[in-house]
Amino acid sequence: MGIVLLSLVLVAGSASCSRRGSSGSGAGAKAATFYKGKTITITTKSSPGGNGDTTARLLAQYLPNYIPGHPHVVVKNNAGGAGSVMMKNVAEVFPNDGLNLALPDTAVVLRWMFKQDGTDYPLDKMPIIGDVTAPLVVIVRKSAGATVADLQKRKQPLAAGSTAPGGTGVIDMTLGFKLLGIPVKEVYGYSGAGPVALAVERGEADTASPAAGAYLASYKTLVDRGLAYPFYQVGDPGPDNTLARSPALSEFPTLQELYQKQYGHAPSGPEWDAVLKLADMVQLGLFLSARPDTPPEALTALRQGFDRMAADPAVKSKLNTTLGGAVSVGNAEAGKLLQNLLNTSGDVLSVLEDAANGK
Repeated sequence: MGIVLLSLVLVAGSASCSRRGSSGSGAGAKAATFYKGKTITITTKSSPGGNGDTTARLLAQYLPNYIPGHPHVVVKNNAGGAGSVMMKNVAEVFPNDGLNLALPDTAVVLRWMFKQDGTDYPLDKMPIIGDVTAPLVVIVRKSAGATVADLQKRKQPLAAGSTAPGGTGVIDMTLGFKLLGIPVKEVYGYSGAGPVALAVERGEADTASPAAGAYLASYKTLVDRGLAYPFYQVGDPGPDNTLARSPALSEFPTLQELYQKQYGHAPSGPEWDAVLKLADMVQLGLFLSARPDTPPEALTALRQGFDRMAADPAVKSKLNTTLGGAVSVGNAEAGKLLQNLLNTSGDVLSVLEDAANGK
């Protein structure tokens, strides 16, 4: 798969929502004018400059051109409860008028699966409009060590900058460095991708795992200036439990490549199984979600608009420039990614939960 995915997807298991949101003649006719003169708000848990914020603002810029009625689209940042406030508001508090959408990432899905406090909203029943996904990369400050062997010999663990426990970046670094035998300690409290990048620049943090969009926006300059280097990317899922380099980030080897070069054989075991699940997670990425009882004409208009936007070469080109590559996939493939995540086995989920907490 390519590095950024856009797709028209429907949550499997939400049969009632899918029937109501179908493009039948009634909903289709009303969809043509439903959003005329209205404003849609997309809420993201990302801070300004983060990957979720960048993605939301790209959607706000382009989506109105393709939704019937051409509504205005604005972005709201709300990091409350690591996304739980956003999800609960959209799912249960805001009116069911189709004007409020959430843009969660797969870390929000994991917290819901972990049954963490504040996640008592019906995620599995919220209809999905479409998704935009960017894979994860890991950069390391050059002064911390130039090779895997150098990093393994460190007397002090690498300081891994992050906003808070639970994110896919935390999972990525915890699992990846553990597999490679490199000591690492998560350092939390940064307000977003920009402040973490600044911490790496200042030497307060030795490593970070941004999404591709955040890497291009905030971290690539550190690589260009020689302060940091590309360490690895999670990679795109391939056959037989393999991971392939995303073409747009070819300077990053996959974690699998790095491991095999260091140890002479392919990785295996519980941590590797969790990394393969992480690769599926970052392919799903960020997805627009609506309230379960959103009017069918609204869902029809939103899905039609997203599908048309995803197919436009000009939009793909913009996403390629801003987020590091773009490709469209169909409903079935993206739906399988979500269901694959929701159906994660208990053993793998336990490893992911520990990694999400830096363990």
